[in-house]
Amino acid sequence: MEKSKSRKKLIIVADDFTGATDTGVQFRKASLRVSVIIDTHRLSDDLINSDVLVIDLESRFDTREVAYQKCLKLGLQILSLGDFYLYKKLDSTFRGNIGAEIDGLMDAMKLRITLLAPAWPLNGRTTENGEVLLNSVKLAETEASHDPRTPVKNSRISEIIGLQSSRTCSEISTEKLREYKKNYNDLLSAEQNKGSEILIFDSLVENDLKNIASLIESSDIPLLIVGSAGLASHLPDIFFERRKSLCFVFSGSVSERTMKQLNYAIGKGQPGVYLIDEETLLSDDFDMGKMFSDVDAEIEKGKKWFIFTSALSAENVRKVFVLANKKGFGKDAAAEMVSRYMGKLAADMIERFKPAGVLLTGGDIAIKSVHALNATGISIDREIVPGIPSGRLMGRNLESIISTKSGGFGADDAIFKTMEYFNT
Repeated sequence: MEKSKSRKKLIIVADDFTGATDTGVQFRKASLRVSVIIDTHRLSDDLINSDVLVIDLESRFDTREVAYQKCLKLGLQILSLGDFYLYKKLDSTFRGNIGAEIDGLMDAMKLRITLLAPAWPLNGRTTENGEVLLNSVKLAETEASHDPRTPVKNSRISEIIGLQSSRTCSEISTEKLREYKKNYNDLLSAEQNKGSEILIFDSLVENDLKNIASLIESSDIPLLIVGSAGLASHLPDIFFERRKSLCFVFSGSVSERTMKQLNYAIGKGQPGVYLIDEETLLSDDFDMGKMFSDVDAEIEKGKKWFIFTSALSAENVRKVFVLANKKGFGKDAAAEMVSRYMGKLAADMIERFKPAGVLLTGGDIAIKSVHALNATGISIDREIVPGIPSGRLMGRNLESIISTKSGGFGADDAIFKTMEYFNT
């Protein structure tokens, strides 16, 4: 697992359909694109259209060997497509072929360590001393032991895994995890040096899962992550950094309403502001190098919100048209040049920085940005505030949420609220 969260995608492997969906929804709540599939023949295409791809292998009721082969085949297929985060979703009552599926994925991906954290405290599923408890009752003493198809007769996870895998298990208590909190990699290295291959983590409360998620975030060692929807709910920010990501606003509108909204957002949110001068707007120079450098420098300082605009006041608008008149351009030609420049700027900045969210205000800016990105349209997802819809670009594999706003529309805080939305 790399320290740099380079926007690799996440693949989740599930053994039944409901488990696939209850895990996938944990990432949808973070505004990520989530797809659940039952056929891997179009795996490459499905990955293009998703941030998180959940694959249901329907292997829970297979034999051990069939489940192993399904995971081995899928693991090899994933390996051939690139570098992905991999999460094996398990049933929190340990029904199915957990050990065989872990073996299949580890063998295919050539992984040496599996991190296994099956608890979901919010739903009464906890792990203590390496044993599974349902509402404080040991697993083997619950109705799970009488399941007609996959009865679970043990409570200790290492014994359940041992029925299908010969890999060495090691139990990690919450106290031991806390001991290594300042350097989780030392814990992983120590366990690896002991010959441990499957690390089984205790979790009594949600904060324990948060600590395990922090270990995953800091790990330098490639891992297979295995858990229920409980651990998955703590991973969106770690894998994708949505809430810490960038928000860009591009405005070419000359509407007083939009300029008022921009100034309100600047006062409340203190974003980085780039007012494009009239000489640049009316030229054919699309060299964005200096802009890239300036924004890079601001991001290094911790800035997350940015506004790029051709006008913050009526005076800015006047200067554009005065210069256009000197150059012999009419108002329509000048407006076209401004829109073209701002559309190209938006496209280049989106390609370069891949922000979490983008607001395009002004119809000409929006359509020119879409064209410049070689997209075919926008798939609408929701309405952020009245009159400001959001969605994803169609025909392009871009993760950014795209929102649009007409120039003369919206309350004073419309742009500010949109910027807030992108960071929640």
